[in-house]
Amino acid sequence: MAGGDLLSVGVSGLKAFQKTLATIGHNVSNVNTEGYSRQRVELTSNYPTPQGNGFLGTGVHAVTTRRMFEETAVNQLRYRNSTYESFRSFVDMAEQIDNLLADKSAGLDPAIQEFFDSVQQVADDPTSIPARSVMLNNANVLVTRFYSSSQLLSDARVAVNKRVDAMVTEINAIASQIAAANKDIVIATGLGHNQPPNDLLDQRDQLITNLSKIIGVTTLKQDDGSINIFIGSGQGMVLGGQAIALKSSPNPDDVQFNDIFYAPPFLPTPVNLTARLKDGELGGLLDFRNRLLLPAINQIGRVAMGIADTFNKQHELGMDLNNKLGTASFFSAPVPNVAPSTLNAGLGNVTATLNVLNGVGSLTAHDYKVYYDGVSWSLIDTTSKTSTPIVPAPAAGVATPYLNLNGIGLDITIDLTGGAAVAGDTWNIRPTRDASRTIGLNVTDPRDIAAADPVRTTAGKSNLGDAKIGLATILDITQPLFQPPPVPPGFNNAGTATQPGNMRVRFLTATTFEVDDPVTGLPIAGGAGPFVYTSGTAIDLPPGAGPAFPLQVSISGTPQPGDTFDVAYNTNGFSDNRNARALADLQRTTTLVGGTATYQDAYSQLVVQVGGITRDGKINTDAQEAMRKQAEELVQSVSGVNLDEEAANMIKFQQAYSAAAQMISTANTVFQTLLSAVRG
Repeated sequence: MAGGDLLSVGVSGLKAFQKTLATIGHNVSNVNTEGYSRQRVELTSNYPTPQGNGFLGTGVHAVTTRRMFEETAVNQLRYRNSTYESFRSFVDMAEQIDNLLADKSAGLDPAIQEFFDSVQQVADDPTSIPARSVMLNNANVLVTRFYSSSQLLSDARVAVNKRVDAMVTEINAIASQIAAANKDIVIATGLGHNQPPNDLLDQRDQLITNLSKIIGVTTLKQDDGSINIFIGSGQGMVLGGQAIALKSSPNPDDVQFNDIFYAPPFLPTPVNLTARLKDGELGGLLDFRNRLLLPAINQIGRVAMGIADTFNKQHELGMDLNNKLGTASFFSAPVPNVAPSTLNAGLGNVTATLNVLNGVGSLTAHDYKVYYDGVSWSLIDTTSKTSTPIVPAPAAGVATPYLNLNGIGLDITIDLTGGAAVAGDTWNIRPTRDASRTIGLNVTDPRDIAAADPVRTTAGKSNLGDAKIGLATILDITQPLFQPPPVPPGFNNAGTATQPGNMRVRFLTATTFEVDDPVTGLPIAGGAGPFVYTSGTAIDLPPGAGPAFPLQVSISGTPQPGDTFDVAYNTNGFSDNRNARALADLQRTTTLVGGTATYQDAYSQLVVQVGGITRDGKINTDAQEAMRKQAEELVQSVSGVNLDEEAANMIKFQQAYSAAAQMISTANTVFQTLLSAVRG
């Protein structure tokens, strides 16, 4: 019995140590296998045999082969991976925009500066054709720079869309592999009598880790050994052996950008998950798109729209070298982008135009949405997420204008003449989205630059008083008073007595005046007066023009009866640079951001904003990388294969194996001795 017991104990040791050595070899072979967890054979003693004087040990056996795996550490690593990849992908894209905007040679700021420098040169020498040509050339450079900036931002948008599409495809592929791994693990666990299929578990965990780099995930273990994967706000992507695919499609409200939709068979309509995906490389791209790319597009567009609108308005108040009023479209003025949702079912329509009175000063870089819920209408600021009721509600069959609705600098018209709207209909309004792409230069002839003021004022040569007249202020250039070409000797081409040409302010007394026709000497229509004169107070001309006077002049001092002051069209006043100076002054005028910023201020704010966001992103990326490495080191300390340790274990179990073999040899010797004694 002793030899038999010794033999069985030795055999048990051989089997156990052989399995241990095989496992050590498996560890060494997979030292460079990504996601591999070190395995260890769990040994325990066999159940002892009771003897009269105690229990006799019966050897050893392997209970299981366990992988060195700490779930908490792995989950932490996955979280750090998601966070790090989110910041990294954000910064990769943000740096491209930051470099574009801050580039001293390719950015907008130097182009704006060079353009207005050339406007000032025209103001310095308004009759110089070369100076005017340089101004047009720099205007064209500015327009081209706006367009190139728009194109680069558009390229970034296209790149984001392509990467989103590629990531959705990769996410679906990994999810399918995880679902297949779940099936294999459930089967293998059953076949192995509930022993863990370590290598399959490692492969599945590595797939989950890879998925966490692209999109934030949470996991939930099931009793059968499978793992469910959830994304977003709890949407199941892998449920046991089933994977639910995501899809990338254009946003119904903004078809220029692709969104991510969750469309399992048990839901009647797909769910847009885009706003719920915060982590991973995909989350970083979406964050870049919403927090940096779209604002940059809109803010550059606001600068383009601001320059076009204010420059055009001032240019039309001037006179060119052809004695004509300046064109109101020096730049082609961009218009707001209005697009109905592709999901709209009604027949209503919405349009938007830049508000004439408020102009670009009220424009934000926000986007808006007109929304109808079936009962009431509202204007939603999609950037700040605020909503304002639209009252009164538009009537059926009527196009209802809302002037500067909610103070956003736009005139919005809800047109229900073509049919009613239905609940859920939306119209997306992007005031500045397309501005940098659509601004253009319309003036090509240097002589068409309106550098002069179209009105000149002069005092009568025989005046006896000390009163003086200042420059005229043009209030309404659209009045017939300014219709070109001028008919000498006046600046009216209507040819009627009710629309006078040149005007003469003639004082009846030191405190009263009338407005005469300088040719006939008779009062113009509505100008007979007498009108009360107060020194320094603006005088509306012509007096009978109504509430919107085309002109105002200011006379100060004490006139004598009979003193006259003429207001006339500035025919051949080519050396006049007053409008060119006003155009140059626009560079220093705070016309944007609610009247607080110049063109370059507004652009600088964007550069600083993008630079700050990018810098913060880099800092966060570096911090997250450090924490990711720490989490990775923690996982490796538990699961990683240490060759030195494995070599030491190999020697230990080799010796144990040799000892067990020697034990069998000893058992054989004992048994043979026993047989010899029996025979003898």
